[in-house]
Amino acid sequence: MQVSRSLYPIRLAALLALLIMSVACNKFKELDVTSCEVASLTPKGFRSVDAVLSVGVHNPTLAFTLSDIAGSIRNGDLTIATFTGGPVTVAKKSDGVYNLPCTLMLEEGLSLFEIINLIKTMNFGGYTVDVSGEVSLTNGLKKKLSYEDIPLESLLDKSSLRESLKL
Repeated sequence: MQVSRSLYPIRLAALLALLIMSVACNKFKELDVTSCEVASLTPKGFRSVDAVLSVGVHNPTLAFTLSDIAGSIRNGDLTIATFTGGPVTVAKKSDGVYNLPCTLMLEEGLSLFEIINLIKTMNFGGYTVDVSGEVSLTNGLKKKLSYEDIPLESLLDKSSLRESLKL
């Protein structure tokens, strides 16, 4: 059986596409959040706040958009707050700082004074974060990512947010 010469370019293109995707997927492991600062805070009543986070990202791979970010901050089974955010688009092969719009809402039954006391003492031991979001590549591929039980202390230690929260 002889393969038509007109199929060679198609096979070569498919092979190259697979090779590029395998290299790009490998580099996704090297994605890193390099910084995180509060750029702005706008109170929205007594129970929520709109914020913009300036997030530094090292991206050695393809451009992508992170959207539909949603999550919660918990202490055991007690949810303290929920948050939503996005979208933000990260340029390919770049080191940049991106503005991530988000909204934080306190759960019913929590007083503002309890939250202020928590921030004043900076005792976030036992608090965890659950977060999910959708990553979209420029070629249309989408993937939902979800992370649970991230210690809030570890997130604060990796950012300047702890300094921003000091009253």
